[in-house]
Amino acid sequence: MRIAVVVGTRPEFIKTWSVIKAIRNRSDMDLLLVHTGQHYDYEMSQAFFEDLSIEAPDYHLGVGSHPTVEQTTSVMNRLAEVLANEMVDILLVQGDTNSCMGAAVAAVQMGIPVGHIEAGCRSYDTTMPEEINRIVIDSVSSLLFAPSAIAHSNLLRQGCEPDTIVLAGNTSVDALEEGLRLLGDGVDTIERPYAVATIHRAGNTDDKNRLEQILLGLGSLPMRCVFPVHPRTKKKIEEFGLGKSVKESQLMMVPPMGYLTFLNVLRHSNLIVTDSGGVQEEAALLSKPTLTVRNSTEWPETAWAGFNLLVPAVGSKIAEAARRLTQAPDAEPKHLYESGAGERIVDAIADRHRRGRLAKELINMIDTGYPILKLSDSVEGKVLMSFDKSGFLSSRQNGKRFLLEVYRELTNQEET
Repeated sequence: MRIAVVVGTRPEFIKTWSVIKAIRNRSDMDLLLVHTGQHYDYEMSQAFFEDLSIEAPDYHLGVGSHPTVEQTTSVMNRLAEVLANEMVDILLVQGDTNSCMGAAVAAVQMGIPVGHIEAGCRSYDTTMPEEINRIVIDSVSSLLFAPSAIAHSNLLRQGCEPDTIVLAGNTSVDALEEGLRLLGDGVDTIERPYAVATIHRAGNTDDKNRLEQILLGLGSLPMRCVFPVHPRTKKKIEEFGLGKSVKESQLMMVPPMGYLTFLNVLRHSNLIVTDSGGVQEEAALLSKPTLTVRNSTEWPETAWAGFNLLVPAVGSKIAEAARRLTQAPDAEPKHLYESGAGERIVDAIADRHRRGRLAKELINMIDTGYPILKLSDSVEGKVLMSFDKSGFLSSRQNGKRFLLEVYRELTNQEET
């Protein structure tokens, strides 16, 4: 069995590590590793391969940094050329990047089943390109590997067949455990207390006023702030001429860090400020107080657990929230995610392959062209459905809403 794994950005390198390792450890599987080149800076790319001892990719597509549509179509076109010459049984993608969506769509168009690692994550904010990517990838994938019960529930609500969903756990846990093992005691080289900041999303960096407010907030934290600057962010700071607005005594702007270096800094820090989904996970796993400079998050459990607080991109609000969060009692460590996700994912793929269930099944259609609403005896659940005035299923907010409760004992009653 041949499995293609497509990666392109820092989170993907980290979160596919345990999956790649599990594939390589099996004698009945062969790995085809493809690097899209979405992150091309050494510290954003190659350093992660070296830190986690990931072998060099079989293909490097070299798509580089471009606007979303151009980058996504470039991934699709270049990956299609690779897949046309390689026999692949299933293609795995991780997360919500342009690389991930481009690869998933290209594979499906070529008749190759897709498995989505980290499926079902939702911020319910479609102004974020990543949210659109998540929805598209989940809709075309044959296997959906949910990292949490919340993500699993989101997929059921989206209408995904229960048999295609695997509650796999979070591969971030596997990588973090390995990173901490490699670090050992890991001496902290920065005098405490200090904060760590990562800001890179287009919504925060492409607007001059918004980026300036974030920088002012980071410079006004109640402690020094170590700020590994993403290439996108660095470019925008220079373009907008914002370097002088930073309090250099408070804000330590440094180049991007490799995974182990960043993890060591992260675990010794007193506060984290970020707009990254991956850093939110890592911070919560390390029980670190975190400010997320976004209006929504695809990891709500980190906020419910008391580690994560959403803040607006306003300098005074960021500084005020930081003071409040660092003065609050430490949140109790909570068991947020299951480890062992890499092995669980690969075992599920092997099982589906053995049963001939890798390919996405067609939905049965009735004469009217509407899909049949099927009840499954493999799951109990509640589905909130909305109907318009004509009685058709609708997504309109003003539609009459009904709560349909589905139970196993009803599935055999024809009348029901």
